[in-house]
Amino acid sequence: MSHKPKLESLIALLYESVLEPSLMKEALGLCSDYTSSNDAMIMTFDKKTDLPINAILSEKSTSFEAIDAYVNHYIRIDPRTYINKARLKEWRCCHEINDQHFVNHNEFYQDYLLPSNARYLAVTRVYEDAQQYTLHALLRNVGQNHFDNSNITAANRFFDHLQRTLRLHKQTESLQQKIDLGAIAIDNLPLSMIIVNSKCQILHLNRLAEILLNTKQSGLHCVMKNLVASHPKDRHNLSNLIINAAMHNGQGGQMQLNTLTPRHIFVTPISAKSTVANNWQTPLALVLINNHNQFNQLEFIKNFYSLTPTELRLVEALINGKSIENYRQEVGVTINTVRTQLSSIFKKTNTSRQGELIALLKSIPSYL
Repeated sequence: MSHKPKLESLIALLYESVLEPSLMKEALGLCSDYTSSNDAMIMTFDKKTDLPINAILSEKSTSFEAIDAYVNHYIRIDPRTYINKARLKEWRCCHEINDQHFVNHNEFYQDYLLPSNARYLAVTRVYEDAQQYTLHALLRNVGQNHFDNSNITAANRFFDHLQRTLRLHKQTESLQQKIDLGAIAIDNLPLSMIIVNSKCQILHLNRLAEILLNTKQSGLHCVMKNLVASHPKDRHNLSNLIINAAMHNGQGGQMQLNTLTPRHIFVTPISAKSTVANNWQTPLALVLINNHNQFNQLEFIKNFYSLTPTELRLVEALINGKSIENYRQEVGVTINTVRTQLSSIFKKTNTSRQGELIALLKSIPSYL
């Protein structure tokens, strides 16, 4: 195979690994082949400690057990730590500093590296942000020659693509964390939540809604993926509410189910501008179901923002219009204690000022 198809295959696999991270190991194997190395890896370090926090190795000639031993023990006596200081796209090779005489008498080489069948290393910094930096390393076995300019030139041909790939991996990881946090928040809502289209088809639901729809005599069921009320009158009213919310000028509404356990339903439109609606390319409605006649606003705030009892007590005072000084005197605490509690509430609610916090809290409906 000529160099050109090899390089194209390597670059293609790097970008594929963004969608399928398990392919990165294979992509590093191609990096190794293209640079005439025995192995290749990427290792991410914490900037504060300079200690590795993650590594991906092609494992063509070096076992991950050897890397694990390095991370957990031999890194402390590694004489090549100067290579970690390489700047972006600046290659550093171990043979430039450690000659054969040094290798013959050095504990790290004699006790760990050479018995692991590893000898030469070429390293560059390929990615960094405020907290971490990632090194790309090429490895050669005992009996091989050290890396030269032709190997570095070959590595530089795919460097920019590897750098973009790692940046995309980081962004994808961040997005996935946000998605996971959103799913956790939705599942911890103290009420059932269901997203439906104008035909009452269920597109998404949280944990409590799934439990509710699988509970006998709940008054609501999933029939052929559609949200359906058990009582004929409720069925008609619920269908109209959803159609009005999703289709007819986006008007919401509420109703009471005819069940032994009182359940209040609130239906509201999801704006066509919402990214949620864009995913399905159709008008949507949000259905919220509460098991009680009246929704407990404070309980919702406590669960959604993970507030402590003392933080919730302060929130209740602010919602009711009390000043910080009045609240402090009423509960008998110092102003510093209140400020500490308020600072914690700001952090949990992603607000920064008292007025912003009160506006957020009052935007949560008390009539659901």
